[in-house]
Amino acid sequence: MIDKREIGKILLITITSFLVFLSILFKVDPKNAEPLEFIAFYVSIFLSLFGLFFLVGFMVMHLSKKSDSLTFYQSALHGGLLSLLLVGLIMLQHLGYFSFLNIIIFSLGVIFLEFTFSKR
Repeated sequence: MIDKREIGKILLITITSFLVFLSILFKVDPKNAEPLEFIAFYVSIFLSLFGLFFLVGFMVMHLSKKSDSLTFYQSALHGGLLSLLLVGLIMLQHLGYFSFLNIIIFSLGVIFLEFTFSKR
């Protein structure tokens, strides 16, 4: 059984990351930003999306009456991989490598990670 405090911690981290993301979004000028500010931007958006996808996935799977430990692991895996995919695509756009071929290669890499971790 998953403790409600763990879900509460993830919710708190998600809200904090979202507030940091909004702060960076509105306070930092991308043309004059330093590398550390870009790293903070990408980490905060990753954690925000991970928490959002994890919590939504956990609630949907929990309501469908699956095992809590399996639900927790699958929600974390899917939330992390979907966040990685979206943040990775944003990074490709930022770096100027956002082409159809690069999108396909990156997406296949994330799908490979999904199959690798879902076999366990």
